[in-house]
Amino acid sequence: MKLIVAILAVATFGQAQTPAGGALYPKPIDMKLLVLSGDGSESSFAAIQLFLNYMGIPYEKVLLAKQPLPPLSDGNKGLYQGIILATGTLAYQDNGVWKAALTADNWSKLDAYCRDYRV
Repeated sequence: MKLIVAILAVATFGQAQTPAGGALYPKPIDMKLLVLSGDGSESSFAAIQLFLNYMGIPYEKVLLAKQPLPPLSDGNKGLYQGIILATGTLAYQDNGVWKAALTADNWSKLDAYCRDYRV
């Protein structure tokens, strides 16, 4: 009886884990995180960097008020194992006016990358 349950479990989970595109394995990705910040003034941004540095985890930080969203892949592989947002909206203040650090197109690029590379 245990053998039958185990076989059914493997068969069921194997089917559930196959993505819609049919590929069993995700595309290759570099073992580095992308840390996004509106302008670098968020306390969470400092805490994220402190933790990643303490743990020795490689990452690239981007201050979106001053830098564009970097390329997320090179066509053959993903450049980031994960993406961390300092805040949920990545908004920042510029002379008392709140601004969005990412355009709708950039949010779409992040969503597509997370979907395609399963991060």
